[in-house]
Amino acid sequence: MKSKVEIYAGAWSPELNYTCDFIFGEFLGLSYEMLECGANFSAHALKISYAPDSRNADLHIVPFAPIESLIKLPADRFSCSMWLGTPVFFKTAGSIPFDLFGAVFFLLARLDEHRQSPLDKHGRFPARSSVFAGTDILYRPVVDEWLIKIGELLRLARPELEIKKRTFQWINTFDIDVAYAYRGRSIGRNFLATMKNLAQLDLDRIAERFKVLINDGKDPFDTYETQRRLHVQADRTIYFFLNSSASKFDRALPINRTLKKLIAYVSQYAEVGIHPSYYSKNQPDLILKEKRSLETALNSTVIVSRQHYLRLELPQTMHHLEQAGIEEDFTLGFAEFLAFRCGTATPYQFFDPLARRALPVQIFPLHIMDATLRDYLCLIGSDALVAAKKIVDLVSNVGGSLCTLWHNDTLSQSEFPDWYFVYEDLAAYIDQKRSSLSEMLRSSQ
Repeated sequence: MKSKVEIYAGAWSPELNYTCDFIFGEFLGLSYEMLECGANFSAHALKISYAPDSRNADLHIVPFAPIESLIKLPADRFSCSMWLGTPVFFKTAGSIPFDLFGAVFFLLARLDEHRQSPLDKHGRFPARSSVFAGTDILYRPVVDEWLIKIGELLRLARPELEIKKRTFQWINTFDIDVAYAYRGRSIGRNFLATMKNLAQLDLDRIAERFKVLINDGKDPFDTYETQRRLHVQADRTIYFFLNSSASKFDRALPINRTLKKLIAYVSQYAEVGIHPSYYSKNQPDLILKEKRSLETALNSTVIVSRQHYLRLELPQTMHHLEQAGIEEDFTLGFAEFLAFRCGTATPYQFFDPLARRALPVQIFPLHIMDATLRDYLCLIGSDALVAAKKIVDLVSNVGGSLCTLWHNDTLSQSEFPDWYFVYEDLAAYIDQKRSSLSEMLRSSQ
């Protein structure tokens, strides 16, 4: 007979319901029952008390503060300690030395980003503005590490519990900001670009452009055959197409014959999503317009999205994506560091702490971006690969879903000669890691 999990809390709330759904339902794969205030545990239940009193429970978690009030905590209330080799915060005295439910909710609901914190030059929440800046909380998938340990503790109390098995996966994504360097552009844009190259005496660029336009050479940003060859190693491959009017930060091709042909090509082996433009984060009509335009070119419904420049405003942008019919978003990562912005490598449903409800938008946290390695951390070659491999190891150790972001131009061997090999070696390392984990799982059965 399977053990029944019962959770007692002094007071229930939408925030606590959401957190328990993620911990027990999504992550651990356990059914549970919430007890009303004053109710008693069943005789044979696995008992969890989320209250000051342990009530003789198998697991006692003391609340740090009412979970719905955590959004208002001042920065000086955050301090980190260690538990079983993993950094934690919201220290309390219970069976485990911190408020697990409160800490998980704080990270998933991105309460950190509801503070009056300095933003970067693109209006993004940077790692340096986090209350956890300078701690290991940002640089490990701590939520997953905590919950794996909690699963082990619950199994010690009830060996018959069937904890959900986790499988390391690779979600391989591409942002197509500029599909081609020369192809598909209007005569006017190519002329102006040629005049600029001429003024700079960049004759090689002029010659390259001319060869591509007369079909005597390959466009340097046309790396799609390479992407198709390597995508078979991934569990999912997704292309996010920028589709917008031209601006300082939006240089996408219009959806013309050239781009439609490319969209049709990649849709044969991968998913296609929208890459809402730079100024779209607080413009729901613009997101919807760009999404409908892409759907017309694709002749299919688009349900996946990532914001251009990773620009979003929480929770407003998530509401706009919900209204546009987006079901999965892949934006939440830091641009300047390889870190775990959401504290997890597990996809989860977004929660709006202001409206106090979950939205039907699944968050897929972003972990590795080529621009982070190249432009922000200024790494090249083997150093970039070493840094990326560390993230792969952290995600694979918790059986998470690794999400990587590459740009088609980064794979251009004429533009960035080292980066094609970084991507190829990283794909091989991920595949090797996944194979090793599969072999370990088979040998343990």
